[in-house]
Amino acid sequence: MVLGLSVGGFSFYIANFASYSATYGAIGGVIILVVACWIINIALLMGAVVDVEFSRLSQLRKGVAADEELQYPVRDDTLFARRELSNFRDLVHAQQIRIQHGGDPWRARTVPCFRSTSRTIG
Repeated sequence: MVLGLSVGGFSFYIANFASYSATYGAIGGVIILVVACWIINIALLMGAVVDVEFSRLSQLRKGVAADEELQYPVRDDTLFARRELSNFRDLVHAQQIRIQHGGDPWRARTVPCFRSTSRTIG
């Protein structure tokens, strides 16, 4: 709606008030095209902002915590599952390496402190 009104208003201005061809000659058409694209871009951005705010208001009314950002549901969570599986495989692999080299991953390890003494963590 805003897009139609802005394009209609600009075309009315060009038809009745502006004399770009007399002022700028052959390049007047390019100037008109650039200004028309700028107006269309501003109208589309305003529409997107209004749409986001309406979505955020609707989420706030439903009780969703959308104070700063919209909370859209995840469409596909396979990437999260793959990352968790990869992390688990890495942990198992690291544990196997420690076991193969004589370390027990479940036993308390002795690590050096900042002083010359050692302490046990676990």
